[in-house]
Amino acid sequence: MYRKGILFLLCLVTGTFCQGKVQIVAHRGASGYAPENTLEAFKLAWEMNADAIEGDFQMTKDKRIVCIHDSNTRNVALDSYNIAETDFATLRNLDVSRRFKKGYENVRMPSLEEVLAIVPKNKKIYGIIYFAHQKILD
Repeated sequence: MYRKGILFLLCLVTGTFCQGKVQIVAHRGASGYAPENTLEAFKLAWEMNADAIEGDFQMTKDKRIVCIHDSNTRNVALDSYNIAETDFATLRNLDVSRRFKKGYENVRMPSLEEVLAIVPKNKKIYGIIYFAHQKILD
């Protein structure tokens, strides 16, 4: 079994999503081994044979959707920004590998599009998008 409870075993009782089979879902990717909610963590989860990944998403000030759990960057980066009040370009320049300085430097916060682009055809993604009380449509 993987350390730090990184890969959770989920069995949906109804079998609706996994046909009654146990699936390995990587919570925020392989977040015990790579910075959480990053392309690096998600790719590593696939390499570790996860059936699915779980990611968290927030909307930026300029209405881009980025992959991060918290509404603020303080837990993953040295700089502290509120996601809903910050534009994508600023967030994209942050190194979100705060807890993984060895082997993971200059890791960037991915957009939803980038995450979706790396999901293998035979794998799944589960995610939650937080909008932080923003007006979504103009």
